[in-house]
Amino acid sequence: MGRLTEDLDMVALFVSENSTNVRHKNVASLLVEGAHGLLGTLAEGLRPWSRAEQAAMAFLSPERVVSPPMLPEPKGGTVLAVPGFEPHLNARVWGPAGAPAVLLVHGWESHLYAMLPFIQPLLDRGFRVVAFDAPAHGRSSGETATLVDFARAMTAVARAAGGMTGIIGHSLGAAAASLALEGGLKADRVALLGTPAEPLSYAQECATLHHLTADETQAMLALLDRALGRPVADISVAASAAGLTVPALFIHSVDDRVAPVHGVLHAAALWRGARVHLVDDLGHRRILRDPSVVAKAVAFIADQGP
Repeated sequence: MGRLTEDLDMVALFVSENSTNVRHKNVASLLVEGAHGLLGTLAEGLRPWSRAEQAAMAFLSPERVVSPPMLPEPKGGTVLAVPGFEPHLNARVWGPAGAPAVLLVHGWESHLYAMLPFIQPLLDRGFRVVAFDAPAHGRSSGETATLVDFARAMTAVARAAGGMTGIIGHSLGAAAASLALEGGLKADRVALLGTPAEPLSYAQECATLHHLTADETQAMLALLDRALGRPVADISVAASAAGLTVPALFIHSVDDRVAPVHGVLHAAALWRGARVHLVDDLGHRRILRDPSVVAKAVAFIADQGP
């Protein structure tokens, strides 16, 4: 079952196939904000969406997962208000207000409770712990999300919590951490697990799954460029890493089929002083539940481990 789950995750990481024309109309503003003419006509529902437009919206529309935590939530958790950010973010905080804070960031089609294994070990080290549901995920509002949205949300949550000492991110949350750091988010140390190297390959996979022609693929990518506010081809962990000096630890399973290890090795080589810890047989999601991985990440954030 583990291998099958990994294969399904590889498809689902950025692609949800439950979109409908009605849903497209509801979230069209992501692609058409400030636009006129053809895209404005689409937003008004005056003609059917093209195959490229449908693929772009599928790429941006996660399957929402809201499920109870696999482990008991540590006592003392409270709601963290994140003012000034749209859509509304569901954020929680544990630990004393004066303690150094660590931000936990989940991946695509996941939720804050996926990061639950890290909370108690961090509390035991004296940290304050902050976690949140990304836009369009868990109990946060919104119907669409991008890597840029994840990074913006991270920055807003960190600001609301009074700043971060450390960050632990998984999957798209790890990639978003590098983008947020590049954009000015401050942290002393970061641990990145199962990091997808860049979104372009997933966008191309989305085009393949939707049987787009070469011209339709280019049209889809142009729409994603608009949604992201920058060319999707220009966004990657490696591109962010080249300008970063924050101490970083990449933890990656060599059998990860969702985020192949070669992308992480390339990014780590460009990130000054970054370290890599490779494991095996933990895939993309199981890595979050491995006690040795949790201990490794927490020790690194506490500056007590290599």
